[in-house]
Amino acid sequence: MSLSDLLTRAKNLHQKGDAKAAMPLYQQALLQRPNDPETLYYTAAAKIHLKDFKGGATLCDRLLKIKPDLPDALFLRGCAMQSLGATQKAVADFNKTIMMQPQNHTAHANLGIALTHLKRFDDAIASLLKAVKIKPDYAIGYKNLGAAYFEAGQIQDAKTAFKTSLSLNPNDALCHYNLGKAQAGLARFDEAIASYDTALRLHPGLVDARWNKSLVMLREGDFEQGWQLYESRWDNSQFTDRKPDVKAPYWTGKAEIAGKSLLLFSEQGLGDSIQFVRLARQLAEKGAIITLAVQKPLMRLCQQIEGVGTVIDRRGKLPECDFMCSLMSLPLALGINADTPELARPYLAPDPQRVQSFKALLKDSKKPRIGLVWSGSATHTNDHNRSIALADIIRHLPKDYDFFCLQKDIRPDDQKILAASPVIKTAADLNKGQRFFDFDDTAALCSLMDRIVTVDTSIAHLAGALGVPTIVMLSAVADFRWLRERQDSPWYSSVTLVRRRIDEDNWDRVIKEALA
Repeated sequence: MSLSDLLTRAKNLHQKGDAKAAMPLYQQALLQRPNDPETLYYTAAAKIHLKDFKGGATLCDRLLKIKPDLPDALFLRGCAMQSLGATQKAVADFNKTIMMQPQNHTAHANLGIALTHLKRFDDAIASLLKAVKIKPDYAIGYKNLGAAYFEAGQIQDAKTAFKTSLSLNPNDALCHYNLGKAQAGLARFDEAIASYDTALRLHPGLVDARWNKSLVMLREGDFEQGWQLYESRWDNSQFTDRKPDVKAPYWTGKAEIAGKSLLLFSEQGLGDSIQFVRLARQLAEKGAIITLAVQKPLMRLCQQIEGVGTVIDRRGKLPECDFMCSLMSLPLALGINADTPELARPYLAPDPQRVQSFKALLKDSKKPRIGLVWSGSATHTNDHNRSIALADIIRHLPKDYDFFCLQKDIRPDDQKILAASPVIKTAADLNKGQRFFDFDDTAALCSLMDRIVTVDTSIAHLAGALGVPTIVMLSAVADFRWLRERQDSPWYSSVTLVRRRIDEDNWDRVIKEALA
């Protein structure tokens, strides 16, 4: 078969969406003419279509050695590089493509996507705006523009872009889901639920929509539906925690567990474990023999949980058991709601010996004590909405208190402020440079505070579990566990919530109120 016939047949199959059937024909064509530009291009495109991005990029390299200024090849290689995670190389190829084809809306759009991944949001938005200016009916362009706005924290603009995209393509399930996220970010929760429902009607397997809907339902206090939908996290490919490799059925609350061994395991963060470990007592009351697998820093603290037999490291070897269950699945299995009796009572206590040790270290503190936590993990996906710069807090500190830093990790800019100011005492100040090595030390110090003022981190949960008077400073759209608009928490009787308003662009009012 001639080269022309091979390419014609291959391209016809490829255009019909059957790149797999086209590939052998492309490869035959390459054997006949290994340096033919057209054959190299279409074979590379088919490989990329089949997710062989490395193979596609290699063929593009060969093609560009023959024709260095071929914009289609540069664009195609950019797509391959983007899929391989070589985002900087993708940006370079897209920029070269645009230099030769300034009206190539797809190149502008892909450049915008790549720049979004690099968190160069202003440049990304500019590129995507060019794409939709060139092609005003470019639905995918508006969807990606919305995503760039969303990542940049420009939620209202994101909502507008998603709506424009949907006006052009109303059956895009993913765009309805993205619109729901933007609406939730603007505290338009009823609208968000409607968007998630539309996304699920169009694409019932869209797990992200089900997962995000669960967060809205839980935030609204609808525990019955919320906890059911929350189980969809296990089907989410982006959810990094997985059930342990233990050959045991997952306990959902239906099976009889009296006299049965039950492995309870942690997932997600330390605060999640602290919040839900209290429910182990209810399982013990049902007669279960409980082994608790938690993060190593919490092991000693969790040994005091009533009804828990053995506490082990979540990352270690896990025992055989009759049933297993995540701590965060227990609210569903046990039918927990915001009105569950005694849910908010304290359930942890500090180690008495460590309390005495810290009392000695605090002997020079004569004023009422406030423990401070102003930031959590910098890698947390919502860190930009929950952490506060120390510089914004320190200027509001009243003079009639002694202040103590309760957080372990301190960012470089904040370390400079602490070094320059003696107002806040740190762990190094108290115990000659030794860091807290587990939550028992932190719990002991927390128990000696008259009040704790914290952002939404694990210390908020620890302080609440200890029953220490605590004020949690929250963003306008806080994590689901703090519900919506409430100043109290059904989970912790000693916790008061102070929330930013949706129209506030700083933390000043919240900080002043928390420290008053």
